[in-house]
Amino acid sequence: MGTANFTIGHFSDTHLGYEAYPGLSASGNNQRGEDMVRAMRNVAEDIRAFDPPLVIHAGDVTERPKVDIRYMLVAQQLFTRLAEIRPDGSRRQVVIVAGNHEQPRSRKEVCWLELMSSIPGVTVVANSYQVLRFIGGQNDVPAELDGVAVHCLPHDTLKEIDFTTVVPDPSASANILVAHGVAMGSELFTRAIGREYPIDGDMLARDWDYGALGHFHKRGPVSSGRRQGMDRVWYSGSPEHVSFRDLKDNNAGKGYLRVKLQGPALEVTPVDLPIRSMFRLPVIDATGKSAEQITEQMRANLASANLTGAVVGQIVEGVTRDMWSLIDISSVRKAAKDALHYEVSARYGQAEKIQGEVGQGGGLGDLALILDEQIAVTTPVVIAEDVKRLATKLLGSVMAAGIEAPSDESSTEASGEPVAEDSAQEPLIDSVLEGVAELVTDEAAEPAPALKRAPAKKAATKKAGATKTKTAAAKKAAGTTTTKTTDEEMGA
Repeated sequence: MGTANFTIGHFSDTHLGYEAYPGLSASGNNQRGEDMVRAMRNVAEDIRAFDPPLVIHAGDVTERPKVDIRYMLVAQQLFTRLAEIRPDGSRRQVVIVAGNHEQPRSRKEVCWLELMSSIPGVTVVANSYQVLRFIGGQNDVPAELDGVAVHCLPHDTLKEIDFTTVVPDPSASANILVAHGVAMGSELFTRAIGREYPIDGDMLARDWDYGALGHFHKRGPVSSGRRQGMDRVWYSGSPEHVSFRDLKDNNAGKGYLRVKLQGPALEVTPVDLPIRSMFRLPVIDATGKSAEQITEQMRANLASANLTGAVVGQIVEGVTRDMWSLIDISSVRKAAKDALHYEVSARYGQAEKIQGEVGQGGGLGDLALILDEQIAVTTPVVIAEDVKRLATKLLGSVMAAGIEAPSDESSTEASGEPVAEDSAQEPLIDSVLEGVAELVTDEAAEPAPALKRAPAKKAATKKAGATKTKTAAAKKAAGTTTTKTTDEEMGA
């Protein structure tokens, strides 16, 4: 184990550029997008007050490889502030590894995070396993980091790295591991089996002084990194809830981790910072209840909670589709007016499931409902309609080819029109939506002449490309390929 004495500020999964729900901020921007900015700014300012010589961002700085320039400027500003000159004259060192969300799909493209490398004191590792070795006093490096080795594993290296080569340096004063991915021994691992390349458990169990992980939005230690009664490998979690799925894992606060190393001794302290209120109301069992009784219970649940500015969810279990159509959504919406967003999830009863299994269509009728929810939380409003149109066409073809139907749980944004939640098809839908959204964005950015009707030959080429996409999506849904990106349902 190491001999160095120093502190670290560890955070990850800031997801700048994530936008969801129609609500706008006072400046006219998407409110949830502003929430992500505020959460990262709060973390940065608290870390500056803590004043560690080393700051680690363990990946997913942004929500997508291509985000609005304003979000890139926010990242640039905050990383510049973090890599400032400290009171003792040294410069705080900032290490960033790329996560899955900011990695470009094409190897020809460069990860946008490389732009941050021009900031003095900031080191970005995006494409390969690298070991950073600090020399105290050189290039303003703090003296307490002298001899410290930081081993960096970006997300995309996990599929090809030989983990036997990722070993602590015995000559280093401390060995810090930084990685973005699914760690063996974590809760996230059981959800991602067969869908992601994991971080090897044997590698995590080596003599790291500290392991700083990103990808899982739940804060906490990883069991495979526990040695001699001490948890040495941690996920910092996301500094803000990204979706309702995060509530399944995160009942604790959000923020970052303060890490203190004194030779072989380690102390990890979670720091909670202000975030937007997000919660689910008590579950309503609709079995045997009338539409009026269900409606009244929904209103009563809303009346009992502090809704101001909150993102609020309500689950209604055991309801039938016919009964759901009779719910007085208008009055419920009025009761929820103080919330930033109100979402109701209807879980249909067993009789409804059986009827759906033997009915016609194999669940294709729920496709638009599923898409509504996914688009609401993943797609900018300006392209939402185009994304839905193209994704519906593509997914309809794929599912008709033999993909099993989505689950019988649905949700609504108090509009009376339920959309499916927690469906088994969400990995497929998330992948398709992400690709279609990028396509729509790219097309919208083309000059006007490019938007004219394509010649027959070009149209045929596009059709062939769409067929290839459908085939790949079908294979992914059937489990024949390994998904590189992490689905929201896994909290990553």
